Amino acid sequence: MKTSNIILSVLGAFTVLCVTSSCRWDEPYLPLGTNPGDTTFNTIDTTNNPGITCPNYPDDVETILVNKCATAGCHNSVSYVAASGLDLTSWKTMRRGNVAGAVVVPGNPDYSTLFSFCNTYNDLGFTGNEPKMPLNSSALTRDEITTLKNWITNGARNRCGDLMFPNNQGTSKLYISNQACDQVVAIDPDTRLIRNWFDVGNTPVTESPHMMGISPDGQYIYVSLYSKYLQRYRTVDNSFVDQVNLDITSASGLEEAGQWGTIAISADGKKAYSVDYSLKRIASINLENFPLTAYVSLPLPALGRPHGVALNQQDTKLYITNQDGTNFSIMDTASTFINFAIASQNMLTIPMGGIGKNGHEIIFTTDYSKYMITCDASNEVRVFNTSDNSLHTAIPVGTFPQEFTISKTRPYLFVSCTEDAIGNERGSIAVIDLNTFTLLKKIHTGTQPHGLAVDDARGIVYVANRNVDPSGDAPHHSGSCAGRNGYLTLIDMATLEMVPGYKCELGVNPYSVVLKN
Repeated sequence: MKTSNIILSVLGAFTVLCVTSSCRWDEPYLPLGTNPGDTTFNTIDTTNNPGITCPNYPDDVETILVNKCATAGCHNSVSYVAASGLDLTSWKTMRRGNVAGAVVVPGNPDYSTLFSFCNTYNDLGFTGNEPKMPLNSSALTRDEITTLKNWITNGARNRCGDLMFPNNQGTSKLYISNQACDQVVAIDPDTRLIRNWFDVGNTPVTESPHMMGISPDGQYIYVSLYSKYLQRYRTVDNSFVDQVNLDITSASGLEEAGQWGTIAISADGKKAYSVDYSLKRIASINLENFPLTAYVSLPLPALGRPHGVALNQQDTKLYITNQDGTNFSIMDTASTFINFAIASQNMLTIPMGGIGKNGHEIIFTTDYSKYMITCDASNEVRVFNTSDNSLHTAIPVGTFPQEFTISKTRPYLFVSCTEDAIGNERGSIAVIDLNTFTLLKKIHTGTQPHGLAVDDARGIVYVANRNVDPSGDAPHHSGSCAGRNGYLTLIDMATLEMVPGYKCELGVNPYSVVLKN
């Protein structure tokens, strides 16, 4: 798989190693436990964790971090609050990260700000973050940098060999695609820290991971690339499994470049469907096969500019939005494996009602009695009755509504309105009350929010803010992938307010968000 040199540093503040108390780039939040009742800074509590057998670094790493970084006035247990909240006294305290999140991403030294802020050797990895640490002291030697790099590459384990995050099939993970750099970030929902960062795609040329999906059994994550591939990865370790080329039209055998961005997975995990925005094709993908196989239709002009896809409760009908039109389509899935020509003849075209709608994304209510479509030209969500496809209501939201996520335990639908304006802020999340199908409120979560996912177990909504506009928030740190880093923020569903103090920096143009429970 892709081994490009596109490198993004991860989740460090500008003050990562050995910052004196007089150097404050951020006013830090106190780590959990230092202020009773304070939950604004997320840490890992290892006190009662039987998987953690010792709190210390390996000897060679401890010599560097404790002797040169966890010193008086810097990142020790006394002065760390003034040093961006980063305590490097032990492996246990290092795992908590700092005010900007994790400083070590296991397996990825170039994405770990603990490494990138002190590395001065171009041949050893990313050197693009300043100021160099230790501040006002001699730079770490080549041997010391090599020791840190090897330690992080091999999992950043403690002295007893324990991993920072366990790998097992039952582990919950939040996945976010970075569209500009062909990378996916995996976040641990319990600590809210980045646990992995891995490449997707095949070539140095950007292939743009768009939408992702999780298999119903949680074993696989599917990544839809705009270029031509649908790829499958194991969620247990994020390893590549296989892929299928969706640009090859089955009836003709010819390969034509399309734009495949979205995916709908059947409830039994055996099939998936994707649409080609540019050439108006549909792909029916057999997920039971290893490697993946697909049947791709000839162009279906009636689709217009297909984008959003969703399956009904029985997985017998595929709903397809039209990004550039005033209608959408419904296709019988039973015929898609056999003959797309028949399917297109039997395809229903449903008017949206009115002009200038542009249906972007589609989602069903939890009882499947209704479905909703974001209309980014008219800045509304249109609600339809599943029984007869009649329009139930139209809900004005914010400017340029894009993605959806829905709660299964609360009557809330969350809609990202990427270009909405709340005062001088750009972007909002519209909260729709599903009991009344009315707009409840709008929340500014960050610059240009897009992908989002509900975590009912934790009462949280995860929001990926693209932050691609030059006037958006200044990133904490840089990466060699050109562009501005976006970031993750959280909504507390109990209060419908932002979770205070949490802002997890991601890569360039974070786009899609999916949760593996």
